[in-house]
Amino acid sequence: MRKQLLPLRRVPFEGTVTDERCNKLIRHCAALAELDRELPVTILFNSRGGDIDAMDALIDRFGALGVRLQGVVIGQASSAALDIFLRCDRRKRFVLPRASVLPHFSSLKVKLIARSEEQLLADAQKFAKDHWRDEERGRRWICERTGLPPESLPELLSDGQDLRRALNAERMVALGFAAGILEDFDFKKPHPKLEPWAFEAKAETAAEASAFPPESPPPA
Repeated sequence: MRKQLLPLRRVPFEGTVTDERCNKLIRHCAALAELDRELPVTILFNSRGGDIDAMDALIDRFGALGVRLQGVVIGQASSAALDIFLRCDRRKRFVLPRASVLPHFSSLKVKLIARSEEQLLADAQKFAKDHWRDEERGRRWICERTGLPPESLPELLSDGQDLRRALNAERMVALGFAAGILEDFDFKKPHPKLEPWAFEAKAETAAEASAFPPESPPPA
């Protein structure tokens, strides 16, 4: 599958967001950018999220690489994976009809070792500050990359006490997470919204063929 995707400049990103997986993704994107810096790279997302630090480092490296990014959610893109998807060009973020995203932040856990009451309270306060900082940064990123106003996020990101409300394809488009739904997407074939140059090349070839028709055979 990967060998069939690379000629289309498509790179799969599947599984948990980890340092190893992010490093692999950036290597593929860098190699494709080296071949042609004018053409974008399309990332195919199917991930439940993972390491926020690995995600932050990847987004920074994309900026340094200078590659144009497109994205397609083929399954799901949750938490850190959604943040990476939002790094793609806003006009070139697409989803498949059954895709979904889960815009929630990491559920940080802390193991408090009971020492003194003062130390216990200090640990809890530090945990709360770190958790708030991650949430606030995530909210700013969503607003920046979707155009949503900050006041709309509490309702979007919460369902009662549970920060786990998945958005389907239609909601993703309506809220600015994606530019459109790809109804006729084929993993192994170019798509006009993702690889228009493939269709332009075919059109040029057809035009050249019509301009220079084959010579008629000589008379017998």
